[in-house]
Amino acid sequence: MAKYCQELRQRINTIHLRPYHVTYLRAQSQNEFIKLIGLEVQQRIIEDVQDGGMYSVMADTTPDVSHKDRLANACRYEDKMRE
Repeated sequence: MAKYCQELRQRINTIHLRPYHVTYLRAQSQNEFIKLIGLEVQQRIIEDVQDGGMYSVMADTTPDVSHKDRLANACRYEDKMRE
């Protein structure tokens, strides 16, 4: 990507001037961030649903272009406003 993007090329080239050489460009680092953010989002949703008192769960499947069934889940809940 740096070959085509001047800003990214400059950023990568100046990394060695920083006191720490951490770039987070590796796929493993990015996947770890995505996993951690996903877990935090799940935890917040669980807390909101538990605090709400009333909720419903719906599930439905539909075939996609490759004729495989895809499952969609939906959870509706009462959102109590936090102060």
